[in-house]
Amino acid sequence: MGEAQHAVASGLIKVEEITPIGEVINGTHLGRTSEDEITLFDGTGVGLQDLAVASAAAELAEAQGKANFIDL
Repeated sequence: MGEAQHAVASGLIKVEEITPIGEVINGTHLGRTSEDEITLFDGTGVGLQDLAVASAAAELAEAQGKANFIDL
């Protein structure tokens, strides 16, 4: 539950009120339907995204001559 865990623990929202971002992406949930609704995305624990960002940063550093990588 990432960042929402604190709001749930304090009773501000219920777990049932949380829509996983995947449901919005795959079209099984509309997402926000009015401007007064809040969108919170917590990408904590999404290792694939972390790896993609790290890879892009490493490639950029190498292209700028700030890092050297060797094939093992």
